[in-house]
Amino acid sequence: MGRSCQHSAPVDECGRAALRFAACYAWSVAADTNIGCFGEARVVSDKTYMSASAVARAGRDLRDALGDPDRLVLASQRLVGAAELSISQFDQIAAAAYQWLGGRSTDPEREPAVDELLAAALSQIEVANTLLAASHAVGEQGAVASTALDQQLVQLDHAVNLLSESDVQPIQRFQGDVPVASSTVEEVVAALSRQALTTLDAMTAQSTDVLIRSVTVIHDGGPAKIKEAWNWANENLRLDQIGGKLARLGLRALHAALQLLEKVFPRARLAAIENDVEQLIKDMTPGRTVSVMVGAALGVPAVREWVREILGRPGLDRDRLAVGTEELVALSAQHTRRLDLWSGISTAIGAARTLTVVVRIALPHLGLIIMGANLVVVGAVLTVGRKSTAEVRTIVATAMDQRP
Repeated sequence: MGRSCQHSAPVDECGRAALRFAACYAWSVAADTNIGCFGEARVVSDKTYMSASAVARAGRDLRDALGDPDRLVLASQRLVGAAELSISQFDQIAAAAYQWLGGRSTDPEREPAVDELLAAALSQIEVANTLLAASHAVGEQGAVASTALDQQLVQLDHAVNLLSESDVQPIQRFQGDVPVASSTVEEVVAALSRQALTTLDAMTAQSTDVLIRSVTVIHDGGPAKIKEAWNWANENLRLDQIGGKLARLGLRALHAALQLLEKVFPRARLAAIENDVEQLIKDMTPGRTVSVMVGAALGVPAVREWVREILGRPGLDRDRLAVGTEELVALSAQHTRRLDLWSGISTAIGAARTLTVVVRIALPHLGLIIMGANLVVVGAVLTVGRKSTAEVRTIVATAMDQRP
């Protein structure tokens, strides 16, 4: 799939387009209108795609040059240059995103552009991990090993491929368990019921998968300690004190990506559900059926029972029910896309945690800062899941011509 900035515009034009994206959204909020800034939002993934691809190429060159000291010097310089450009372009994206997110009067979780920002954050964490792995491969901190770099380049390539497929468009109509024109009312009711329950089950399973990975890390430290670490980082983090240029750049990229995640899901929103998050972390202990705990936290059981009860009522309209089924299929696809991004972010954060230990980076509170990123993932997944669960009820209620 072609990338508009990659093939037809210089880097500085992509930077201006990213700022136009932010201005477009800011204007739409001020004017209280939904104008659709999808063309500008696509620039976010275009820019990130180009810079992440450059880091991936430079990383492979460095890996291939590990046995040749002369080639390694040049390869290291190329990787540093690609990393500096990637970080600079990400900083532009983040600045535009902060302007947009800071001016939102509505919930940004429903905006398609948020997926682009999450994809950008994911790729930048993978860039950071690649730089940390490269630092280990060339022995910036003493020990030398290339295995982590081989593994990380695969992950970075995966993130680049994700960006290459992430055109920003409104949710399209999907063909799923959608009734045909000749279906009877009973068949349409059955299709709507199946789709509603399938959607709820999928949301629970997807959320559980991400939460298990993130909560396991958070168990090592409490939310209060994590907040303290974030406050310390924002006020005292001095990356120039870290030895090794690749390691410094890796931490800089990681810190910028985690800051963007905190803007997408800010502390104020996390604080609003802090008790729920803490309870979920406590509930997700070994020996308990985790999916049951997650489903309860999302409010799934109540909606499942409500769907079964309301769809047994008489006097239903076939066309409205068919539209409801179609909207549920679209909602499921939207939720899957968002959870795939948070899942990738959770995995990348876990890799960053491991790499900072392997590379022997001695930075106060670094482990807790990374745990804080996992806490953001937990809060975001819980919030997204609850919103999607509520949306299932709204769609079914609308199809039934009822108040949700």
